[in-house]
Amino acid sequence: MVHPGRGKCQKRKRDSNVPLQVVDFTPLQLWAWWNDMGLIEQGIIFKYLGFLTRIMQVEPKRDVIEALLSFWNPTNNVFRFSNFEMTPTLEEIAGFTGFGVRLHHQRLIAPRGISINKFFQHLNICKVKEQSLDKGWISLQFLYDRYGKEDGFKKFGRTLNNKGSFETWKEHRRFAFMVAFLRTMVFQRRGRNINILLTGVVNVLIEKKNYTIVPMILSDIYRALTVCQKGKRFFEGCNILLQLWIVEHLYRPPTVARFIQDRSDYITSHAKRVEKYRCPEGVNAWVEHFRSLTEDKITWNYPWFPWVEVIHMSSVRPFLLLMGIRGVQPYVPLRVLRQLGRRQVLPITEDMKDFVFEVGPEVPLPEGLAQRIWDGCLVMGIGTMVKERHTGETHPEYSNCLEQQPQLQVRPERSVKEPIDHEAEVKIKIELAMRDYLAENQALRANLELARAALTQQQAEFEEERAKATQRETLLRGQVDLATIRGTQVAKLAVSRQQQLRTCDQKSQIDFDQERAQWIRERGRLREEIESVSTQEIRAREMVASRDQLIRGWNQTCNSLRSKVRRLADRTAQMGLDYQEMNHEQFLAEVPEFAEYLMNSVQDIYQSVGGRVRPPSP
Repeated sequence: MVHPGRGKCQKRKRDSNVPLQVVDFTPLQLWAWWNDMGLIEQGIIFKYLGFLTRIMQVEPKRDVIEALLSFWNPTNNVFRFSNFEMTPTLEEIAGFTGFGVRLHHQRLIAPRGISINKFFQHLNICKVKEQSLDKGWISLQFLYDRYGKEDGFKKFGRTLNNKGSFETWKEHRRFAFMVAFLRTMVFQRRGRNINILLTGVVNVLIEKKNYTIVPMILSDIYRALTVCQKGKRFFEGCNILLQLWIVEHLYRPPTVARFIQDRSDYITSHAKRVEKYRCPEGVNAWVEHFRSLTEDKITWNYPWFPWVEVIHMSSVRPFLLLMGIRGVQPYVPLRVLRQLGRRQVLPITEDMKDFVFEVGPEVPLPEGLAQRIWDGCLVMGIGTMVKERHTGETHPEYSNCLEQQPQLQVRPERSVKEPIDHEAEVKIKIELAMRDYLAENQALRANLELARAALTQQQAEFEEERAKATQRETLLRGQVDLATIRGTQVAKLAVSRQQQLRTCDQKSQIDFDQERAQWIRERGRLREEIESVSTQEIRAREMVASRDQLIRGWNQTCNSLRSKVRRLADRTAQMGLDYQEMNHEQFLAEVPEFAEYLMNSVQDIYQSVGGRVRPPSP
């Protein structure tokens, strides 16, 4: 078991002159991949990732993340400001991403290690020789070449297990995109290399139900804050979600929205909600801003907070264990109940340092312990929600206890005028200019493709019109030929008919007499048949009338029988209820009378259906 306070992070000396690195843009390959898939495939990915893919549209702010490091308390995994504490919660992250409604009914995803063979099996790729696979990662370009572009189906068809089916390739393409997106934008690492372990996580999201990825996202954010505060200069958590989280709390809307439980895209609409908020510029400005914060300047509960039930602790421990890609982190919602719309009380405290794990090749994942604590989740219902959710309510004991705790020492401010910072600033500007160039180049290519597509479409429409004109000409020629043939046949028919008429005049007199005699005989025979049919019809009507009379009698008998059976059932049910209130003697006294009534009722019903009751034997 390796703890952050005992591992390599403690030995590393932080160079305060090196700026913190975060995910500051979406890779061009990922953007092109997402746009090429279209609305249908994007909708299928939404089923598993929700609104999480919308973070590609957010402009990252590195300075706010670096400033937050100064106020992070790794002992309790909270931000400690002047007179209050805050931390990202499961419900807030789930609200942004739109993952599910009841987190406590879902299960944790364990980032189990997978073999290279399993990695290829999940991505449906035949074995290829890649040196990076031996180190447990693959490049984004590797997946983009095979699944990002449609020509990957033809170019790498023999190395992909899709049985020559384009639809199967598209299904595998969506799986590969989810792996690439989660690694580059959510569980990122330096160099944007893709950990093969993530294929197992995506496989669980697709193949199994009631599993949530939100605890994994939050765990990696907690870990990234801790290790970066100790000296690591690359933030290996989802910095964009952390940025959205803190800005939403800092902005105080002029009106408080009503509590509505829904599932909306709060990532895309974030910019519009906080458009009037003026963010500080630079790390130093953010640090000063955070120093000046007090609890009355915070929007404690989001106006759009969509949760009726919130997790506040476990029946096993006063905290939960969240399994991330790189380790396990404790989560203590009892310290930030105001963010969940509840009254802040004095939290139950416990030393959690023994529950912080850094997972490695020789360190097993405490999956059983984390899942057991998660299964004991305790929730607060809507009845515990306070009226003034945005301002928050606290118990006096909590305020007194927090004032007695020493505040964290803020890290020394970094001068932006130092040469190394200037060099980093120039490097960042170069990267931004390169990104703008690539974006413009991509836009030009897209316009060129649109022009080519329009030209191809116009050419296809021209060919279609020409084919229709040829078809109309052929049809007209066929109609002319048909009219000619028809005129010839009509003339031949007229000549033939004249010849037939001349022959018929000679035979007409003889044939007329014979046909007249035949008609007279046929008329007599038909009259006899009509009389026979009339007689049969009269007999059939009599039979129908007799049958209708029998049916009416049977219906009356059935109705009478139903009534008698209903009375017998009602009497039996009533007697059953009465017998429950009788003692044994009363029961014996009433039984003969009910038995006689039952026998008479059954005989009456039997006689109603045509039965004959034999007289009782002497």
